[in-house]
Amino acid sequence: MAAVGEDVHLSCQLMESRDVLQVTWQKLSPDGKKNNLATFNKYFGQTVNAGFQGKVEIKDAGLQNCSIVIKNVMEQDEGCYLCLFNTYPDGSLTGTTCLQLYGRTAVIQTQQTVMAAVGEDAHLSCQLMQSRDVVQVTWQKLSPDGKKKNCATYNKHFGQTVNDGFQEKVEFKDAGLQNCSIVIRKVKEQDEGCYLCLFNTFPDGSLTGRTCLQLYELHEPILQIRESNSTEETVVSCSATGRPAPTVTLNVPQQDLYFSHNSTVSVTNTNGTVTVTTTAVLSGFHGNGVQVGCAARLLSVPEIQVFETIPAVELFSVLGFDDESGSDKYFTLIVTLITAVVVVCVAVVVTVLLRHKHKNSLSHRDAEETTQTSTKDTDESSTSLMKQENEQIRKRSPEKKDPKEEKPEPSSSTVRSLFCDK
Repeated sequence: MAAVGEDVHLSCQLMESRDVLQVTWQKLSPDGKKNNLATFNKYFGQTVNAGFQGKVEIKDAGLQNCSIVIKNVMEQDEGCYLCLFNTYPDGSLTGTTCLQLYGRTAVIQTQQTVMAAVGEDAHLSCQLMQSRDVVQVTWQKLSPDGKKKNCATYNKHFGQTVNDGFQEKVEFKDAGLQNCSIVIRKVKEQDEGCYLCLFNTFPDGSLTGRTCLQLYELHEPILQIRESNSTEETVVSCSATGRPAPTVTLNVPQQDLYFSHNSTVSVTNTNGTVTVTTTAVLSGFHGNGVQVGCAARLLSVPEIQVFETIPAVELFSVLGFDDESGSDKYFTLIVTLITAVVVVCVAVVVTVLLRHKHKNSLSHRDAEETTQTSTKDTDESSTSLMKQENEQIRKRSPEKKDPKEEKPEPSSSTVRSLFCDK
């Protein structure tokens, strides 16, 4: 926005690292033609084209960030301007910024840029700030080639009408001659661009306001953490997908930890979204539990943050498990260790009980053997005493002789003599 007679600064910044050969500024005329204003070349420097010298000058001449100044803007300077980053080998990348003057449009209040996510409903509104006799309000879409297509109309006498090609896509939200707004349903990439609201008044004619719809798409970032070769370093990477390219930032709350060796890679997907991946090494990590965050930002859209905590002791990493199956193996290992400890404890208890039982059995048997030995010795002692007593009684008692024993048995010589005499 600028007032008539002011200097206007237009700037474009390339958010991705590319090999840029040249940056060119162009003005898009109402009939769709593109007029080159100024150029900054990697080898030949800056040039302002004929017809714009003294009117346009390059303020910041750079291949990643380039801006121009339009001096003393007039009504004919109003419109959209293109900045083209000619890259190798990707070709041309184009940005658009539109200049709107207060001189003709200050009486209409509208939002210069409306942000909407892909698939959402976008609300566009215009309000006439002065009391005028409005006959009709018309909404138009401004195509990239400069053509204007009527979307919807609200007439003082005939009411509201949505034109062919926009039915079920555009509808009136507030149909009024002083304040008029429309809703664009489930916006898609082809709905992006600038829209005009025309208040047709009598007898002043048409008063125009401009509001531009800019789409965004931002998905929740994905944060990954993996071990490095050093025990005091951890590799952290975060990826976020969006349209246009999002800004991805890694952060860690602890002051004694810091990220180093940052690298960012951008990949353009087939659906027009861009995936940005930022990878960094977390240094000063000593194994304590630490929380790492990742933030994805896109234009003026609220950022999306995700957090993940690095475990205090990553036993699965020490044992060489990978990131994907480490936690499962770690859990299995813990269960196995606990089971082994329980089995060993039970075995020890059973062994102690068996030893105690065996010891009691041996003690009982020894007691029985001692009792039997003592009884035997007692019996033997009693028998010996009885024998001794019987022997003494026998000696004291006279022995009776057998009559047969009193007769002497003849000797062999006597028997011989008897037989010989006969």
